[in-house]
Parts: sequence; structure tokens; C-alpha cells
Amino acid sequence: MQDTFGFAVEWGAKLLGRLADARKRRGLELDAISDVFGNPLELAEYYVEPDCQQFNPADDDEDEISYVVREPVFRRVASFFSGAKREGRNQLFVLSDAGMGKTSFLVMLKLAHMASFWPRGYDCLLYKLGPDTLSEFEKITGRRRKVLLLDALDEDPSAWGRVEERITEILAETRNFRRVVITCRTQFFSAGEDPFNRRGQVEIGGFLCPVIYNSLFSDDQMDEYLRRKYKDRDDAAVLVSEGKLIIQKMGSLKCRPMLLSHVEDFLQAGQEDWNEHSVYEALIQAWLLREQTKRLDREVPSPPIDVLWRACQTLAFHLQDQGRREISEAELASLIARHPALQPIPQMDITDRSLLNKNSNGDYRFSHYSIQEFLIVHGSLHGSLSLKDSGMKPTDQMTSFFTAWLTSVGRTESVSHEILAYDFRGADMRGV
Repeated sequence: MQDTFGFAVEWGAKLLGRLADARKRRGLELDAISDVFGNPLELAEYYVEPDCQQFNPADDDEDEISYVVREPVFRRVASFFSGAKREGRNQLFVLSDAGMGKTSFLVMLKLAHMASFWPRGYDCLLYKLGPDTLSEFEKITGRRRKVLLLDALDEDPSAWGRVEERITEILAETRNFRRVVITCRTQFFSAGEDPFNRRGQVEIGGFLCPVIYNSLFSDDQMDEYLRRKYKDRDDAAVLVSEGKLIIQKMGSLKCRPMLLSHVEDFLQAGQEDWNEHSVYEALIQAWLLREQTKRLDREVPSPPIDVLWRACQTLAFHLQDQGRREISEAELASLIARHPALQPIPQMDITDRSLLNKNSNGDYRFSHYSIQEFLIVHGSLHGSLSLKDSGMKPTDQMTSFFTAWLTSVGRTESVSHEILAYDFRGADMRGV
């Protein structure tokens, strides 16, 4: 490979083989990725490269969709990596909605580095952004030969309520690295327009940075993902065929890789009208029903489904209230003593299809941040949680779940974000 950051067309097909060799040398590093970001080898097996574009897909005009300029995201990032370093231009923002593959994209970049698809002499560091991240950066030397991959700005408690200030802190601290890639949900991101009115550029805190958006999956990309996902199943043809029929009813939600990975659960739901709330409700309901079924032959039967819901909702509320994604076994045991509703959590099976995972230290976390957010909204709507006195500020994704629920029960008039936030924090939404 030349001293550029280009990716060969078939590099993804060779990745698993190289990672098998890298596992012998860098097993601890792969385990560390798995603890924070999920199983990287499973991701590499099923991964379908998304496209990207220079403006928000939510702004696409259906009548002009054929004019949208899309390109494979790795081709775009290779160009970004290879360009000359200029102040502010070495920090790229990658934006999209929840479940659109931002984290997977960064993990795949890291895996490409581990598998030697990058030029020699460059290092790659992958982080989940959090309150301690900047202090970790201070220890890094040789910055001009290092690339930073920084995931989930929207999940960083240090950014909540002060997005622009936090972004500016990160940009100032990382300006001397070779390249920096920062992912964030579109709705959370806060930046000004490029003063020269160029598409694909934003200005924030005196930095002028490139920005791209993950494109929605095309029909071909959805088909390819489903074929890869079920290639080893005897009923693969049926699952792909029926899966395509069900996801076509989900509108733009069908294009989110995170939801595509759970097609079997939606097939079992038997629902016709889907929105963001009903999709996640079906996803979690299917998971908890599997949990019940697994324990039918045990001496201690599984609690009723509503008790499992309540346990997960309570855990999600605690994590969100603390600005966290994980909880240790010891802390969970202490929390159960104060909140008996959590008692089913330690008995739940942690498998590949579970929406509750554990890392190598035994810490619990939901498989995706949006699962945690949805459980809070669902618990509030069904009376399991009271947010009135918590002071918890709803995220944009929580507000989106609530709005979808309002629409599904016939409340279709416009609701401002401020009023919605007030309703979410204080009102009895079951009567809305």
C-alpha cells in the first residue's frame, strides 16, 4: 500500500482473514474494542459500507432525490485523510440519526488500521467521548502521526447543555493530530454555517471543519446486508424475502442498519403501521419474550413481561440520570437493595440477540444508546417512571420517540420543543 490513506475496493472482503492473524498479536486491543463498542469481528462479518453526502438526508426533497450526490464513505474519508493539513480542516464531523452506523464506521476504520490497510507509521486511537477524554488526550505524544476516532459526542455528559462549548474544547485540544473524526447525532450537533456558504463545511469556535452525513441505505445496500446477515441460515431465502417486505413498511426507518439487524423480531410482531416508537417497542418486546421463553424449564420461572419491562426501564432511568452508559455488578447489587424492581436484571441471559450486554469486567450496558432512551420514554408513558422531580432533560431522540407516540394515538398537532420538554418532564403523558 502506498503512503496514502486509500482503501482498495475489496479491502472489506480481506478484513476478517487479516483480523484472525491480528488476533494473535492484538487480542487485548480487540477485547477492549468489544467492551465499549460491541463485537468487532461480528461487525466486520456483516458490515455493508454506507454512502455519505454533504447535507442532511432529512432535508432531501423526494422530487430531487435523483440529484443527491452520494459517495462511499470510505472513499470520502480516504480523501480527507490524504489531504494537506490546514487549521480546522483536519477535524471531520460525521453526522446521522440514531442507528445509522456512525459507531460501526469508526470501528471499521480502527479494524482497517489493525489489519494493516493503513500506511506504515500512522497510529489510530478510538475513543468513546466522555468527561475524562480530554485528560487522556493530554498524555498522547507524536500527535502529527496519529489519527483520533471520537465516537458519540451526543452521549458525552460534558456536552449536555453546552454543545458548542464542548465541541470547541475538543477541537482546540485535538488540532495538532494528523486527522480527527468525530461522530454525533444530527439533531444534537450545533455549529454555524460556513461564512463562504460552501456545502459540507461548518464554522464553530473559530474552526472551519468539514462535515458529512451518513446517507440512508439504498435498496441494494439493504438487500446486501440481509443476505450477509442470514447467509448461514437454512431459511435464508425466506428471511430475506419476508424481511424486505416488512421493512418496506417502515419508511425511512428501514434504512437504519441497527434496526435491519433485528428483522426477525419485526416479522414476529405482525404489525402493519410502523413509526419510531412502535419499532422500538416491538424490538424490546421480542427480546423480553425470548428472555421469558429461555427460562420456562428453570426452577425459578421468569417474571411476568411487565416486570421485565419495569426492570429495564428502571435501569435505563438510573443510567440516564447519572449521565452514564454502564453499571458494575457491585453497583447494581447495591442499587437493587434500594430499588427491588431491578431484581430480574442479574438473572437475564446475555446473548448475541440480547439488548442488554456485559463487558469483560462484568459491567452492564444496553446494546445501543437509543434503547436506553426509549425505555425511559416508554416507562414514563406507561406510568412505571416519574420524571417530574428528576430534573432529567430529554434528549432529542427521547423527544422524537414521544412525538411518534403522540402521533400514533391521534395527537397530530404541532408541539414545540419547549412545550414537549415540559410535558416530558412534568406532565402525566398517559392522558395526553
